[in-house]
Amino acid sequence: MKIYQDTDQRKNKMICVGHREDNKMKKRIKYILLSLLLIQVGCYAPEQSYPTIMPTPIIAQIPELLKRGEEYTFTIHTSPDTLCHAGIGYYNNQDKWTKEDLPTIKSDEFGNCRWIWALPTNVKKGIGEFRGYIEQNGEERNIYPATFCVEVCQ
Repeated sequence: MKIYQDTDQRKNKMICVGHREDNKMKKRIKYILLSLLLIQVGCYAPEQSYPTIMPTPIIAQIPELLKRGEEYTFTIHTSPDTLCHAGIGYYNNQDKWTKEDLPTIKSDEFGNCRWIWALPTNVKKGIGEFRGYIEQNGEERNIYPATFCVEVCQ
């Protein structure tokens, strides 16, 4: 501990000590502010905008009741110039689930894909199913299965 000879020396020393403490505090504040700035820069990401894409509506229109050996129209309503894929499933007389793929077609200028299909004569009475999906801009979207009755609705 230093002993001061007069009051003026002690005041000067106290001022110097206080000045050093102020410098330390200023340095701490600078480091804190610099740290906050670096965090902000590190977390900065340019704002991005994404195009709003409206989903293409997909509606399947199928007959409710089908009779063996008769032709029926199955339709998917979507956007124009869209690829449509579809298939029909049913139980045959041997109780085996059978699936028939319909040809892939492109929707017309109104967005309609239509298939004409005849129900085979070896189909068991009960429920059949129409499934399909579309391809648009490299993406595929499914249609939930739509069911129909064979010969009788139970």
